[in-house]
Amino acid sequence: MDGKKLSQKLFVIFFGGFKSKIAVVCGVLLLILSLPSSLLAMLVVIDPAHGGEDFGVSAGRIIEKDVTLRMARYLRDELQHRGISVRLTRDDDRDVSIKQRRNIAAAVQADALIGLHLNSGFGKDARGFSLYLPMVAQQASAQEEQEKILADMVSTNVLNDSIMLATEIEKSLIGTLSLASRGVYHLSTPLTRNADLPTVVLEIGFISNADEEKSLINDAYQREIARAIATGIANSLQQ
Repeated sequence: MDGKKLSQKLFVIFFGGFKSKIAVVCGVLLLILSLPSSLLAMLVVIDPAHGGEDFGVSAGRIIEKDVTLRMARYLRDELQHRGISVRLTRDDDRDVSIKQRRNIAAAVQADALIGLHLNSGFGKDARGFSLYLPMVAQQASAQEEQEKILADMVSTNVLNDSIMLATEIEKSLIGTLSLASRGVYHLSTPLTRNADLPTVVLEIGFISNADEEKSLINDAYQREIARAIATGIANSLQQ
């Protein structure tokens, strides 16, 4: 190959590759610009329940700690695709205390905390998903009046945002997958107790129900659940 042809070939290789890289960069920038600006500053902590020596509930081939971790990873991907930053309280099979889980959310100043669980019991025909929120009154009455007023204001904001978050998630799960909702409840769970940020705990389905067990172990179904939850979270954070 003579020098002229070699130069032409190198020119095509270099600038052809350069143009493709520019196209990729432009595509990424367009994607970022297309995202709602309100979501780009948001950070959500996802808590896959159990882990390590704590298996959670189990039935057949399903172990709760494994399913919640897979769904948490899918949910992380879906939220990040929407421009929302995400932190998992665990990204592998290990023990994490409730205190550690809550400290992670506090340390990163999360805009929301989502706990993922599976349900079991209430008879083999029990089915559907449930959502749990912080209790209405969480502060001790022994506080000084001024401190109590400020604490109540924070508690009220947390509660209102938690209700909005749960409502949007419930709406998305019903609308997208036609899942049966068992309702939204105020319950003092380890994650929702004295919550100081919007918190929702989901019981995604019953592994004691043969049909739901079959669905919950299916990878495609887990992705669909994660996508629906992510839509609900994104809708809530934009309000």
